[in-house]
Amino acid sequence: MKTPRLYLSFQIDKEGSAEDAPPLCETVGEISCLGVFDGLGGSGAASYQTPNGRVSGAYLASRKVRQVVRDWMRQNCTTGLPAEGKTVDLEQYIKKELSDYAHSLSSSGGRLRSSMLRTLPTTLAVLAVSVREEPPLPDGTPSNLKLSCRYYWAGDSRCYLLTPENGVQQLTRDNLKGSPDALENLSTDAPVSNCISANKPFQIFSSVVNGVAPAVFFTATDGCFGYLPSPLFFEEMLLETMAQAATEQEWESLLRDRVKQVTGDDATFAAVCVGFDGFLHMRERFAYRRKFIADLVAPLRAYQNRCEQLRKELEKAEQDYAAKLHSSWSFYKTGYERILPHLPGGGA
Repeated sequence: MKTPRLYLSFQIDKEGSAEDAPPLCETVGEISCLGVFDGLGGSGAASYQTPNGRVSGAYLASRKVRQVVRDWMRQNCTTGLPAEGKTVDLEQYIKKELSDYAHSLSSSGGRLRSSMLRTLPTTLAVLAVSVREEPPLPDGTPSNLKLSCRYYWAGDSRCYLLTPENGVQQLTRDNLKGSPDALENLSTDAPVSNCISANKPFQIFSSVVNGVAPAVFFTATDGCFGYLPSPLFFEEMLLETMAQAATEQEWESLLRDRVKQVTGDDATFAAVCVGFDGFLHMRERFAYRRKFIADLVAPLRAYQNRCEQLRKELEKAEQDYAAKLHSSWSFYKTGYERILPHLPGGGA
């Protein structure tokens, strides 16, 4: 039996550099395959001449790795989820293809002047989801849909699981120096400790999670979640836009607009919703969780509004103080400088 699945994805080019590759979002056999790839512009500042003009190594890296991963998924997901040992195969496949690609670019005019820079650096967050229907048990327990997800990552792009019971759960552990948690990193902005590149060692991490439908699996680059006050606000954004939409296409559009309003970076997102009888059923299933999150966020919003009000009051008070300081000086200055000698030329 074909299991209903809803897909949504979007890409935001915030800075005009398009260093995030287009999201990977497709079905291979019976496996849903998702992926996001964030080219690292800081360490991938080298530029290369292409038929479409000169572009950064970060731009090329995210797209090349997307292509390599897509080919690998199409080879390894036709009969089910890739086995655990396949992670090393994926890593080696990317290393070879990216190294060959880097050599071809260097011979055609690449510019790389610092050994501190990475050649073709990008993050990777990819997941593959399988679904199987369990038959009813003799005791009358109804059938259900068993989910299994194998996911891969390098860098700070993330894979997530969203369920009506537990909300958003981060599946991947960010590869960041100092290992800050998700809240800490919003203020520390720790540098990436491991990412894909053609000239430095890297590791692709992998894990698996199993569960029961319904559920939403999704991947996101840091432009989606890195400019919010807390991971709690990320879930609120997901569920509030879902509640405002009537179709998955409308949810995709509303979510994209919300991310675009808050992000300061490129942002890429891809999701598959499994085990729901259409979008309206999914929205209904998440209604209780949305209310729960809204109640948590409400007092935080009140503090946010109060802080904003106090910032405006402080700004106005500082302006008033500066104006009063100058006007009082003008009044006081005449007496203060009454016997001050005047020097030729106004010098000291």
